[in-house]
Amino acid sequence: MKLLVGTKNPGKLEGVKEAILVYYSDVVIDGCDAESGVSDQPVNDETLVGARNRAKEALNYSLRNGLQYDLFVGIEEGIVELYGKWFNANIAVVLDPNGNEYIGLGPLLPIPNFYLDDIKASGLGHVMNKMFDKQSLNIGLGDIYNLTNNSVSRIHVTKESVIMALTSFYNSNWR
Repeated sequence: MKLLVGTKNPGKLEGVKEAILVYYSDVVIDGCDAESGVSDQPVNDETLVGARNRAKEALNYSLRNGLQYDLFVGIEEGIVELYGKWFNANIAVVLDPNGNEYIGLGPLLPIPNFYLDDIKASGLGHVMNKMFDKQSLNIGLGDIYNLTNNSVSRIHVTKESVIMALTSFYNSNWR
């Protein structure tokens, strides 16, 4: 099974790899640059739109370059409002070569109201960098790794969102 992912972020690529290994044992995961087409800090529907755009960019990249892949994956992280509360969400969109779309959502991280305006203005990564006095927490293991006392990483939330998307792909009776 060959997948092209619309990112080169190592944490996201590893999460996709761990997810596809749940279903298949022989896998190849490649990444490509793909624009989300949404704001730097996606809010609500922008999160799904960004994931969808990244998956489509991966598919188009494959077509432009004559590359053969079985699936194309877009991952986007953004903040969403549910039940009157705000959460950081990881959304995966998986496309097959025919453009059929499968969507999955990973674990939701609660966002305290105190940080909401700052996150909307400058992004979760900026807030986390200030909070933990570190730089580039949004690369690799991600911001969530520090908030969960090193127990949940970007790899984990990406894996879970991709597995949820693959449930419909893998199980034809669950479409």
